[in-house]
Amino acid sequence: MREIKKNVIKTTMKLSYYLTVILLFSGILTFSSCGDDNNGPSPDVNNTIVGVWQIAGEDLNGDGAIQGIVVHEDGTVTGWLYTASEQDPYQFSFKTGKWSVNGNHYEMQLPKSAGSYYQVTVAGNNDSLMYLAYNGKTSVVPFHRLAKLPGDGDATLRLLESMKMSNFKMSDLTGYWACTGEDGSVQDDGIYIDQAGNVSLIGTILDWASSLRRTVQYHSDKVTLNAYLCTIPYYGTRYALYGVNDTMMLVVDNDGGKVEKFVRQTVPQEMERAEKIANSNVPDWLGTTWEAVHYKNVNGSQTSEDFDINENDWTRQFYRELVFSSDHQLKQKGRYGDTADRTFYVDNDTILIAESMDDLINNSATESWTIVSHSNDELTLKKSWTGSYEIYTYKRKQ
Repeated sequence: MREIKKNVIKTTMKLSYYLTVILLFSGILTFSSCGDDNNGPSPDVNNTIVGVWQIAGEDLNGDGAIQGIVVHEDGTVTGWLYTASEQDPYQFSFKTGKWSVNGNHYEMQLPKSAGSYYQVTVAGNNDSLMYLAYNGKTSVVPFHRLAKLPGDGDATLRLLESMKMSNFKMSDLTGYWACTGEDGSVQDDGIYIDQAGNVSLIGTILDWASSLRRTVQYHSDKVTLNAYLCTIPYYGTRYALYGVNDTMMLVVDNDGGKVEKFVRQTVPQEMERAEKIANSNVPDWLGTTWEAVHYKNVNGSQTSEDFDINENDWTRQFYRELVFSSDHQLKQKGRYGDTADRTFYVDNDTILIAESMDDLINNSATESWTIVSHSNDELTLKKSWTGSYEIYTYKRKQ
């Protein structure tokens, strides 16, 4: 049994809807006064709060992480946490909060649950400091303005800002998306999404010659896309689409804690062949049931067998039925009623038959039968090998 290789994709960030609340309120509620006794700056709407802010100037709880918010010009707020670890140094809750001006002060709405928010007031702000208040309590730990996010945070934030994160269309997803390795390198595995939302998994295996080749699980599942949700299947797990642009797609797992990154690449030739096969026409005359009535075998220059196949004598061992369908499925039946399901492709005057679409795509264990002649009622097929060939004549089964 062949094992399909699946790469675990890792990125330099994690995403969480409630990260802003978890981080921010640990600063506001844990380090709050009993009343509004802030001795810092007064609220000032003429002094912009747009920019990067860090809670305190250091690691507050000794866990090696620093944290804060980014206030965006478009009225949204992003929460961030940075650990400087090699793997997943960042956690973001991208633009899950909001901010606005109310009279002489700024206000922020930070997500509490789906559709509900905490209302937070900017109790004081200047060029370098910002104090927040919640339920009449003002934080004694200020936010400090930073020139930029730590590490590669600014680049990551620009990536997120370049992405479409709602109102997805199937055209946003159509094409081939390759997964990425831990080092960000593009892998051979990925997914192909067509305009109808059909998903084909592209994998890699070692074939019988120990050569790495691509496999195609053609139309193995479908994208779910509606006004509220977009999910993409990948090796047994449905991932929610987080964001997409022309070159990259980010999806998250069920708990939102793991980000999978795919990059748009040229469609692999194996996938192009799969589409060519699947979209090719099956001739109308072929799409029926054919039963063998004559068999001929020529070995070199000698005809070793040439006879009609009868129902009640030894020739019956050569009997077979072929049931061709318009969706490229073939059911083969033997003399004892045994059946085998196959996939086929008509290429000019040749019928290629294999156990699966993947075998057909890669010409692996494929039978090749030449159409010698055909009519509405009769079909003659020939299979050749070195110096020899065999011919079956079929009649349309009534």
